Amino acid sequence: MKTIINLFHPNFKQSRVNKGLADQVKGEFEVRNLAELYPDFMIDVKKEQQVWPVRLGKNS
Repeated sequence: MKTIINLFHPNFKQSRVNKGLADQVKGEFEVRNLAELYPDFMIDVKKEQQVWPVRLGKNS
């Protein structure tokens, strides 16, 4: 089970800090760029709820 890091940077490719963080923890943590997954800012709540319970051990 990996810890999830959610990034919300709108221009991730030009970001120094967020990109550096993601590069440093690659393999140790699951990095999810929500701005890339949801460029229209319409977050799929049901989908995101499916991501978290598995990590919290609450998914049967």
